[in-house]
Amino acid sequence: MTVIPICLICKHLRRDRRGLPYCRAFPDGNFPKEILFGESFHERPFKTQKTNIVFELDESAPYELRELFREVLR
Repeated sequence: MTVIPICLICKHLRRDRRGLPYCRAFPDGNFPKEILFGESFHERPFKTQKTNIVFELDESAPYELRELFREVLR
């Protein structure tokens, strides 16, 4: 089974100067495994988070990915 993290269509996913992805919600890079393995859609902050940032759909993400996750999020 292939797991595609919801991060791929989140507006808080960024790239650093080297092109590596990072998230504004987890600036230290400690992504919870629940998000990475599709067990959580990050609709509430995690206790370990230092910010209140949660998933928000990036409307500029590829259409196919947005549609894939719209089905899952329903």
